[in-house]
Amino acid sequence: GLASWSLRNNCLGDAGAGSVAAALERARSLTAVDLSGNRIMAPGAARLAEVLQGCCALSSFSLGHNQIGAGGTESVAEALRENTGLTELDLSGNRIGALGAERLAEVMAKNVTLRTLLVGFNDFLDKQAEAIAPLLSGNAALHTLDLGHNRIRAGGAKCLAEALAVNTGLVCLLLGVNEFGPEGAAAIAKALRQNATLRTLDVSSNNVQDAGASSFADALAQNGTLQELGLSSNYVGDGGARRLEEALRAGSGISTLLLAGNCVGPDAVGALEDAASEMASQRPERPPVQLDLRGQHKRKP
Repeated sequence: GLASWSLRNNCLGDAGAGSVAAALERARSLTAVDLSGNRIMAPGAARLAEVLQGCCALSSFSLGHNQIGAGGTESVAEALRENTGLTELDLSGNRIGALGAERLAEVMAKNVTLRTLLVGFNDFLDKQAEAIAPLLSGNAALHTLDLGHNRIRAGGAKCLAEALAVNTGLVCLLLGVNEFGPEGAAAIAKALRQNATLRTLDVSSNNVQDAGASSFADALAQNGTLQELGLSSNYVGDGGARRLEEALRAGSGISTLLLAGNCVGPDAVGALEDAASEMASQRPERPPVQLDLRGQHKRKP
């Protein structure tokens, strides 16, 4: 039977969501359903959540970029209390609010099957970040969390950092295109000194500047597990780049460093490239460090 069903961008609305829910009740072979971009609101999400409660075959479910809000998110969260098969859930772009974030965190504290949760593009401010932070501190099963393209500032980043410091399961954390600046970057970098599981961290487009890049460079000296760090489009200049170069030469475990679209001058770019080459020759058993240094420009006025 059919294993994957995509109905994205079809303007289904709540009525269409109800029809899909009825079909899902009869479809035993489906493992992935994509309903993103369909103007589904809270009532449609509630009907779909009813199906999720009893559906163990479905492993991937996307409701991204609809209009389910906090009410619809609460319905989906309640379904996760009973569902034991879902491993990937996309609720991006739904304005789920602080209440929706709080319900997700509450339920996820006891959920042991979900591995990927996407909640980017939700206009999260610090309040929402604070509400969802317990999800990190209370769940060891989640591997990937996307909080990118929100409006999380330094206060929210600090709440997330406190939770990340004690998290024991997360492998990938995406925080690109928020607003937490050097202060939030310092808090997240501090958490990396304690966290021993994270492999990928994206903090691109957060205006972390040289101070934030330096914070991450310092953290890399005490973190041996992080492999990919995304710092693109952050107004990082020569000062931050030189500190990252020092971290590379000191033998950090980083294998991918993304610094595209910053303000690094030619000399510092060359120094980073030299450091990566030297590490490759000194440690031939490891894969070479991948650098992205494209599109450097003048410093922000």
